[in-house]
Amino acid sequence: MVTEFSVFGSCGCRDIFNHNINPDYKSVFQILGDGTHHSFISIMQEPIDYDLKMLTDDERNDLRTYWIKKDFNKEFLSFLKNNNVPYLMIDTYYDAVEGILEINNGENYISMNEGIKNTNFYNDIENKRILKFSDNPGEYFKIWSKNCNLFFNWLKENSPNTKVILNPTRDVFKFLNEDGKILESEYFKDNFDFNVYRTLLDYYICTNFDVDVLNFYEDTLASKEHPWGFSPRHYATEYYQKVTNQLNEIISRNIHLKEFEDLNKEFRFLKRQNTL
Repeated sequence: MVTEFSVFGSCGCRDIFNHNINPDYKSVFQILGDGTHHSFISIMQEPIDYDLKMLTDDERNDLRTYWIKKDFNKEFLSFLKNNNVPYLMIDTYYDAVEGILEINNGENYISMNEGIKNTNFYNDIENKRILKFSDNPGEYFKIWSKNCNLFFNWLKENSPNTKVILNPTRDVFKFLNEDGKILESEYFKDNFDFNVYRTLLDYYICTNFDVDVLNFYEDTLASKEHPWGFSPRHYATEYYQKVTNQLNEIISRNIHLKEFEDLNKEFRFLKRQNTL
């Protein structure tokens, strides 16, 4: 049986459904739409009007422009509402690490997608501020938690059958080098250690909403052969295989729970019939 998924978050989630990275995923999963490169704060804002010419960055990177357009359109919410997606996988990378662009003293917020600083749209905004969790945790968490609540409330009202799976992705600092030795990158440790912020946001979601939670294995390695490049959040193949196994376990458990609930409903109905 093939199970349908959608993704909201970063490549840590999306790459599970990429045949170049996880070759056999199509035998068990089908990826529908995705909301990658979005923050929880941005997705709950009003759509932003734009001129496409103003969004094209100086490097003419079509993929970056595509991500920025999706973030401005907020089209992912419409997709979820109209497609009855069985499973939605989320992560908190964009809020914990990249942050948001505040416009006009909080009138709107935009995800800080790669390349947005190189656009004329960004340069033409006079009243703007970049806000990151690491710079101002108190203010950021207040804005984030408000919009995170709005997101889950929206999901409950508009896509109530969608089950949410939190993928607690983390920055990793060890990697396998060419001769098969496991080494640790001091550069990664000095420049990409945002795990404390990701843990805080993940904990908030786990304790406030009904979500399944994946394990993140401490022995996960970064991959020098990853299609998107060598990064503390681009993992070795084994990670994606382990996550696939976890997802199959969650799906199987939910199927059995559903069967039990259906039997319980039938039992209660028969019991009521016998008492009439």
